[in-house]
Amino acid sequence: RLRTILRHARNGGRHCADTLGETAPCGTGPCEFGESSNCILSSWSEWSACNVADEKRRTRKVAQHAAAAGQACKGSLVEVLACFEASTPPSASDCQLSDWSEWQL
Repeated sequence: RLRTILRHARNGGRHCADTLGETAPCGTGPCEFGESSNCILSSWSEWSACNVADEKRRTRKVAQHAAAAGQACKGSLVEVLACFEASTPPSASDCQLSDWSEWQL
């Protein structure tokens, strides 16, 4: 199962220290869902222009989901950077994670 970073730490806020992917055994015997394949993430997109929240972002997608006993995706699908001017630094904000998705085979 997976979860995503809803908000990245900014300006000295606490970074997410937990994992974004979790695996669990799919039974007492070997999984019977075909060959194992690891998750593959796409390349990062170009950075966007700065938005009204003074942030720019880039994204990537899951190109291939893990199958059977393959390794789950690790890492964020979105990165966000501040665009503020040095004379007016914004307040710190901590990283925030989404809820876990449902378990998938």
